[in-house]
Amino acid sequence: MSGRLTDAPEVRSNGTTTRATFTLAVDRQVARDGNGDRPADFFRFTTFGRSADALGEWAVKGQALEVQGHVTTSTYDKDGERRWSTDFIADRVQFGAKPRSKQPANEPSDNHSDDRSNEGSADESAEYTGAEF
Repeated sequence: MSGRLTDAPEVRSNGTTTRATFTLAVDRQVARDGNGDRPADFFRFTTFGRSADALGEWAVKGQALEVQGHVTTSTYDKDGERRWSTDFIADRVQFGAKPRSKQPANEPSDNHSDDRSNEGSADESAEYTGAEF
């Protein structure tokens, strides 16, 4: 499944395992109206370990991700009512393009693609585009 992050991932660690949760907005393939707008569906994912660590360190709101995983369903009782839960587990996460800056066109950008002075910083992630965890 491919889409864009709706917000920065929420990362938690209990000392032995890192867990990240994130929501992916996935555009539908068919336009619903005549003007070409495609509605999006929103899926909440959970991932663990290296994928969770990488998401916490490098992923930003609006970034493209490709996720491979599985769906689990379960039931539980709450207040005497049976409820269903559907969970999306990301087994593999591949990073895509980060969102473009929303800086006005007439202002110079601080992030130059040819300037390697920021290499290694969280803002400079060209070496992580396409990285798979």
